[in-house]
Amino acid sequence: MNDKNMFSSKEKQVISYILNYPNQIQKLTCRELARNTNVSPPTVLRMIRKLDIDCYHDFKLEVVGLLEEKSNNTNLLLSRIDREDDIDNIVVKMSLLKQAVINEINDTFSYEEVYEIANIIYKSQKIDLYGEGIDYQLNKMMVYYLTRLGKQAVALNHTEDRVNRAFTTKKGHTAIILSHSGTRKSVNQIAKLAKKNQAYIIALTSQMTSTLVSLADKTIYVNPGHHFDNLSTIVFVSSVSHVYHVIIGVLYARCCEEIEDKLTEFQDLSK
Repeated sequence: MNDKNMFSSKEKQVISYILNYPNQIQKLTCRELARNTNVSPPTVLRMIRKLDIDCYHDFKLEVVGLLEEKSNNTNLLLSRIDREDDIDNIVVKMSLLKQAVINEINDTFSYEEVYEIANIIYKSQKIDLYGEGIDYQLNKMMVYYLTRLGKQAVALNHTEDRVNRAFTTKKGHTAIILSHSGTRKSVNQIAKLAKKNQAYIIALTSQMTSTLVSLADKTIYVNPGHHFDNLSTIVFVSSVSHVYHVIIGVLYARCCEEIEDKLTEFQDLSK
């Protein structure tokens, strides 16, 4: 599953589900996997054939084996830090953990869709980023980057602020909604309100079958870190940060020359 560019967006949706829920695959029929990922059974079979595997049964055996091997090699090493870890082990674990997260996100990316998302943000009149707790802190980081690029962006945390902004948003605005599960009622209410007002909705979530995904125009998978014990928050933060950094990188490549003066001015004011 290394060359994701050969898969369609629907097929990548199935791959994301498999990577996120490896223990469920051996229990699912082809039809059940299709239903859980909101695709058709033929989409699952097309993905399998692109991997040069003849049938779904063989696919399950091979994928489960690969995922178990990967899980044993990676999760046992990186799943937690405890009293037995000295500074050398901690440095190695944190470096490997971050790289493992980045590799997974790169594998589940649709490069074309990420580029399209960056293009939508580039054209947006305003960008509103919705999130609570750690999600809000990550969104504030993204607002900083977007502001440096000359974009009007704001991170929204408090319920009243989020509702007011979603109520007044309109066509030409982009709503970026960051949510672990994509199932919280308050999150989906914001998405519904922004969608009603014709804002373009980009969702970042770990649950590719959630209500939020069905409301979004585009969705990017982020790793929730459930399999990493006391490092789960670091996994999630690394995952979201990498997604945001890639988007900012695409934006900077597109408009670096036209905003060079703004960047210099921004840096001077920040001193």
